[in-house]
Amino acid sequence: MLYRAGDLSVLAKHSAKEELPIEDKSKLRLDLESYVALTAGDIHAGYLNRLHTSREMEDVLVNLVKERYEAELIMQQSQVGDLKKNIKTQQAESSKTKSELKASLEAAEKLKADFDIKRADWEIEKAVLAKRAEDVEAALKPMTGELSGLKQHIIQMTAAILAQGVPTLAKTCY
Repeated sequence: MLYRAGDLSVLAKHSAKEELPIEDKSKLRLDLESYVALTAGDIHAGYLNRLHTSREMEDVLVNLVKERYEAELIMQQSQVGDLKKNIKTQQAESSKTKSELKASLEAAEKLKADFDIKRADWEIEKAVLAKRAEDVEAALKPMTGELSGLKQHIIQMTAAILAQGVPTLAKTCY
């Protein structure tokens, strides 16, 4: 709000002794009750607008502004405290999660190392078994040849026996 030059000189010359007492204090209370819902900035603006009307109102408005700023400060300090608490909680959870992740990664690395060791053992065992199978096959080749020869010899002997005994059997059966 803009003041005229004459208003400012009147305010400067005004003293508390010259101030007229407020006759209707209930009107002052009603006016102040309308300020209760306002923010500190709005009250400050109202204070500046009504500053020239009353020194008593000035004191009341200054106290209201002070109360609002203090209330806002307390609320903001409470919010800061809550935020700090939330940060600590999140840091604790983050630290816990980080340690769990680290433990999981270490366990996975250990499992991988164990698997690599077992894989190497399996490869060695596979090579040993393959060598053993080759050795067994090599040992069986001469025996297989010998058994094949014996089989042929048995077949020939059986055929010879049956060839001689078949006519005799045929004569005894009839």
